[in-house]
Amino acid sequence: KVLVREITPSGGFGYYDDQFSSLRGLGEPGKQALLEILSNPGSDPRLAALKRQLALEALAEFRDSSLIEKIRPFAQDRGEDEGVRETAAFTLARLGERREIERYLEKYRRQIRLEPASDLGYNGLAGVHVRMKESRQARYYYLRSILRNPGNTISYYNLACDYAVAGNPVDIEIRCKYVPATIVKKPIYRKTK
Repeated sequence: KVLVREITPSGGFGYYDDQFSSLRGLGEPGKQALLEILSNPGSDPRLAALKRQLALEALAEFRDSSLIEKIRPFAQDRGEDEGVRETAAFTLARLGERREIERYLEKYRRQIRLEPASDLGYNGLAGVHVRMKESRQARYYYLRSILRNPGNTISYYNLACDYAVAGNPVDIEIRCKYVPATIVKKPIYRKTK
């Protein structure tokens, strides 16, 4: 019940600022309830992973570094769902510990070294930087991804979302393809059919 009212009707979670900020008002009982969700998320593995991700995102809002030791095990490879590990790494970074997030950055850098023509590593790096609120680096990597694979509509969409979140409106329609008219300091986009 602690998280239900914070989830958007579409089920979205954790990718915009202050989504769970109202939970800070719950204080210590709120933290304890979220930690309980982490420890006992239920028996359905799919729902358990989602509950843990939501609880981790919410715990980050408390900005309490004393939570790091309780969260760290969820970021380490101990059979957790990959989404849970990744969310735990981002939560730790938001609480001041970047060690786990560096592991994700290195994973995508290694992918780029092994497959330099692939767009996936660049898109992955961009995603990490978006969640770390490092917009300039995210845009750079989204553009690199697009250069590697101009057909990757996910990178176009994510780049447009990053511009929108940063307050730089871009003419966006979901499921619409954009191509860079020029990739320079300030990309210009035009719609294609």
